[in-house]
Amino acid sequence: MQIKRRGSTAPEIMFIHGRAQGKKDPEEQKKAWIKALEKGLKSSGLGLPSEIKCIFPFYGDRLDYIVQETKFIPSIENTIRYKLLEEMAENGGLLRDKEIESEGEKSIFSDENFQKLLKLLERDLDIGPSFLRIFTKDVSMYLSREGVKKDINGIVVSEITENTRVVVGHSLGSVIGYEVLSGLEKPNIPLFITLGSPLGLCSVKRHVSKPFKKPDSVEEWINAFDERDFIALNKLDESNSHTGKGITNKNDICNESPGHHGIKGYLDNAFVATSIYNAALGVRNCFNTA
Repeated sequence: MQIKRRGSTAPEIMFIHGRAQGKKDPEEQKKAWIKALEKGLKSSGLGLPSEIKCIFPFYGDRLDYIVQETKFIPSIENTIRYKLLEEMAENGGLLRDKEIESEGEKSIFSDENFQKLLKLLERDLDIGPSFLRIFTKDVSMYLSREGVKKDINGIVVSEITENTRVVVGHSLGSVIGYEVLSGLEKPNIPLFITLGSPLGLCSVKRHVSKPFKKPDSVEEWINAFDERDFIALNKLDESNSHTGKGITNKNDICNESPGHHGIKGYLDNAFVATSIYNAALGVRNCFNTA
């Protein structure tokens, strides 16, 4: 794949946003990400150098359009949606009282069980069912349709250049980042950092590029998350993937945004911000999580 060249040699940080960004102003969203990053850097006595460029490939409107215009296939998308909800509830310890009864494969399409899962997650994780319903629909559509995946990935990969030093993926953006970087041989990206990533969910991982491992185009991969984050419940290690080799998990992030999942609550973390800063500027040996 031909990688874009820019006129300057300024190091670039790429931010890949999550879902539900349609109809929002990309420039305003990028500013919010930069502001949160600067807050995290300030807590470490650092500032964002003016020579670093922040790139924000915006796919929000395109994903919304695809989801609205593409015919939903219950036998595919509903299966993924139900499994996503079930795994979130199970990993969060919400199914220990057997509130959801197994009814075989038919339960996958049971509206009653779907509603029970939504209510469990809403009650215990302080997340509204409408968000979860839309989230799982967006994710299942992206994961199950190669055409959708190719379309969205193309928007992101078109902005990767020889100057890209860091790729930051949040939520669904971490899945997109993984897919895009797995398809590249060059350039070598010093750091891929996933924030609030659902890649630890088996219901997601089984639908992404195999084998599941650190992409060859990436030098270091940090997976940072708050253990209270309802989307990012699992580490990316040997116990939860084909291989966790080369992936550093940082699971003690304190994200105080709603649901402990918002991007601002991740980027304003000192460790996250400093890791991005160091990789962008070529500082080595900066990924110690101790």
